[in-house]
Amino acid sequence: MTWRALVRSPHSLAVGSNTVDILDQAASEKYLGRKLCFEDSQATELRNRIACGWGSFHKHKNELCSKFYSLQDRCRLFDAVVTPSILYACATWALTQKMEKKLITVRRRMLRYVFRLHKMRTQGPDSPLEDWVEFVQRTAHRVDAIAEDHCMDDWVIQYRRRKWRFVGKTARCDDKRWSQIILNWTPNFGFGRSRGAPKTRWSDQLVKFAGGDWMSHAQNEDQWCSSEDIFANWTF
Repeated sequence: MTWRALVRSPHSLAVGSNTVDILDQAASEKYLGRKLCFEDSQATELRNRIACGWGSFHKHKNELCSKFYSLQDRCRLFDAVVTPSILYACATWALTQKMEKKLITVRRRMLRYVFRLHKMRTQGPDSPLEDWVEFVQRTAHRVDAIAEDHCMDDWVIQYRRRKWRFVGKTARCDDKRWSQIILNWTPNFGFGRSRGAPKTRWSDQLVKFAGGDWMSHAQNEDQWCSSEDIFANWTF
């Protein structure tokens, strides 16, 4: 994989008797379950996770959407097979508000099938069905209410919880592992930042919530754990 500084590199490389393709900046490659891409890494990985989530959903669709299974069992199955596919390695994400909204939208769309919420007639039995926009608006709060009644945590809240716990554990490590060292690493490539608004950083939400010295706050495990619920439900 190459980035912009190596855009003039060849398209392939001979390694012994094999030919290895060289991918450009906008291309992506899957490694250890994650889609890697230099162009827009977070959006690329989010699309990959959503595709994996839909794959898990359709694989178990007969059970998830069947009226012959109790709703409680279907909710438990959803959290057991679909949610892990979506939130794999989510502690490393750096999501924008738009991306978080995308997660909420995808979850609601899946749960409409699980909860068997269908379009309604606008007036009588012979009247046309409500359009998609009306259906989405009418069922949005209904989906959230049913999910809350069955103790199903929102994906955005789960993502923030996992990230908060990962941050605390990493900051308190004292074995000089690379995941801790890289938090204090400042890249210096000898050239300025590219044009446009800066990309969302992994630590941006942490800085907004806990301040620039969030790593120092994370050393106090009890205090850090007590702030988890607040961070998970914080409006950024």
